[in-house]
Amino acid sequence: MGRCATRRELAPPDLKAISVFLASTASPDRGGLPYLDAVLPAENRLAAARVVRDLGALPPDAILYLLAQPLLDLASDHLMRDRDLTARYEARFEVEDSAEWTATMAEYNREADVITAALFRAQGEAGLAHL
Repeated sequence: MGRCATRRELAPPDLKAISVFLASTASPDRGGLPYLDAVLPAENRLAAARVVRDLGALPPDAILYLLAQPLLDLASDHLMRDRDLTARYEARFEVEDSAEWTATMAEYNREADVITAALFRAQGEAGLAHL
């Protein structure tokens, strides 16, 4: 038998992610998606969501959520480790509830959104980056 050219080989982390994904969503006593978020790193959840998307096993809205959540977790981790970004804003966040604080927060959010969109594109999810 020949192999399908579009078939993706699954690595052991993908298989683990898919197994945990299916177990967590199939049995309510496992806690569903919060359980999945707690037990799998974002990279594994992203891999599982991609496999489920490629299989066409869920509607597009569900896949959108399943892809976005680990991507947002990866972006959040990236932003937390970005020392340059933190240093640029840290001193400006001293006085909460001031007009300056509000303006600084809006500026930070715009910059964080650009970084997050770039990470989404780097992960091959340009459609989500647009959102």
